[in-house]
This record gives sequence, C-alpha cells and structure tokens, in this order.
Amino acid sequence: MKSEVLRRTKSLREKSDKPIGAQSGHEGHTREMVDAPDEVIEHSSHYCLAHIFRESKYLNELDLNQNWEKNIQELLREAIHERNQNRSMKMDTSPWLTRLDNLLKLSMGHLKEDFDRLRKGLIKCKKYIFNFLENPNIPTSNNASERGIRKLKIKQKSAGHSVQTRDLMHLWQYIR
Repeated sequence: MKSEVLRRTKSLREKSDKPIGAQSGHEGHTREMVDAPDEVIEHSSHYCLAHIFRESKYLNELDLNQNWEKNIQELLREAIHERNQNRSMKMDTSPWLTRLDNLLKLSMGHLKEDFDRLRKGLIKCKKYIFNFLENPNIPTSNNASERGIRKLKIKQKSAGHSVQTRDLMHLWQYIR
C-alpha cells in the first residue's frame, strides 16, 4: 500500500544530465509589435455574477430586514434580462453603472461587516461587472467549469465516498 501512495505523489520520471532551459545554440524568437496588425482581438475581464448572487444570498440570510442586497440582486437580474432580450446588440453600461454607484454610496453602518466587504469588492471591480452588456460574447457568469464538475461531485457525495475517503479507509485497515 505504501508504494502505491508514493507513486501518486512522486514523479516516475528519471533525472536527466541535460541542463534546464532551451537547447544551446538556439536563438529563440519573439513576436514583435507591428503598426498594422492583421487582426485585433479584445479580451476584457469579467466579474462572475453567480458569485455575487451567492454572496448576496448569504447576506440576505444574515439580515432579512435589509433591502440593500436585494436591490443589488434586482439590478443584476434586470441587466441579465436586458442582455437576454437583446442578445447580439452592444449595450451602453453607463445607466447600469450609475444605478450601481447609487447603491454603493448608501450608508451601510447599520448592517453587518459582511455587507461592507461585498460593497468594497463591488467598488473595486465595478468596471468589469457589466462587461457582458458591452460584449455579447461574454457570458453573464464564468462558472462553466464549476457547472461542468457539479454532476460528478454530486454523484460522489451521494455515493458517500470520494477518492480521499477510500484511501483513508484503506489506510485505516492497516493501522488497526
């Protein structure tokens, strides 16, 4: 069993006498900037709305009497609805950013510390939140990887074991 555990953590690749890096005599090459590129591809950052919704749901459970978090959720839902209604159109984000700014300026001293943490996070990344409106190719959430593994994780949890749990059970047999 012990050798089985080692094999998973230690590389089986043999050490080489060759130096690390490029081969000797290789000049290398780098792409250079040009005045007139053939194609320009814009890459913009995006803030995942699914994470904001998850955090705001948690905040709503902390304080059911507040409306700030509900207003943030409503603003984001309306923006998503607007994108879904006009899928291929580039949209102006300024009215959405104005509404978000108004919500972020509200006094939150009476709310718990967690609300202020979300507010500060939104202030820090507010210029990225509505990028999906300007560029129809940007999804409203970047949670595709999490959604991709969700079925596997649910299956593992419902089966009552994971790879780590099986390994621990095997080790426990040897300890007893």
